Amino acid sequence: MTNISPNFDATNSIQQMLLDKTTKLSKTFDPKASSSGEIRQVALKLEGLFLSQMLGHMFKGIKTDGLTGGGNGEAIFRDLLIQEYGSVISNSSGIGLANSIERQLLEMQEAK
Repeated sequence: MTNISPNFDATNSIQQMLLDKTTKLSKTFDPKASSSGEIRQVALKLEGLFLSQMLGHMFKGIKTDGLTGGGNGEAIFRDLLIQEYGSVISNSSGIGLANSIERQLLEMQEAK
């Protein structure tokens, strides 16, 4: 988990914030001290981050004119909404990525 590249080029402030959170999570993760509940939470957060990135690319081509008028404000709130979509999908049923991450983290914990 410690090999997350801090040189990744984030395209906006929301993506940079998510990258910073992920980097912080990867640096503070202590396999010996973590319980399985904490590991599950980290796995769900990482799956939510992945889903947010996927959904962000899906929403990129959608025009923002109409009732709300578009603009910078809508772009910021759209990124926040997409981030929340990823978190909700991950916490409800997800796509199975959190299970794989949790399994790998537990294996790392046993190895050390």
